[in-house]
Amino acid sequence: MGFPMKKLLLLSGIMLIVTSMTNINGAEPSRPGIYQMLDQLVSKNDWPTIFAFLDVMKVSVNEYTDVYNRSLLYLAILNKNLLAAKTLLEKYNANPNLKAMAHSFIFPMYPLMLACMKQDLPMIQLLLLHGANPYLKDNNNENCFEYRHAKNNPAILELLNTYPYQGD
Repeated sequence: MGFPMKKLLLLSGIMLIVTSMTNINGAEPSRPGIYQMLDQLVSKNDWPTIFAFLDVMKVSVNEYTDVYNRSLLYLAILNKNLLAAKTLLEKYNANPNLKAMAHSFIFPMYPLMLACMKQDLPMIQLLLLHGANPYLKDNNNENCFEYRHAKNNPAILELLNTYPYQGD
């Protein structure tokens, strides 16, 4: 009984925020306004509220990016949150092949590249199971196999080699 009540209160809070954002003419909040609200939740790394927000506001996980052009999936990987990544992939159909600006780097990369850099084997496996392509190249013309972290880790290379080759 505690969990449904907690979720109900959470959703009520989101609806209260959305209602308070309605302008004088009664119009819905603007898309950028919705993204600003999501930015606040993302900055707190509050995944249960993020998921409730996505459900209520019908925001596409493949359209939203934060101010650094990072998708929700990318942010889940950045925070090594396997459960959030799994939920984004399975419930919200997050695209594992969306390129995002890398955190603290100047070149964009794909979520699988970030997981390889973090040497997060469970995350790499999850992404590959959901169609992440290790052959996609970044702006340096490198793919996951060429990343230093993957090249020097036989377990990562073994996982990456499970993906069927898709020619250039």
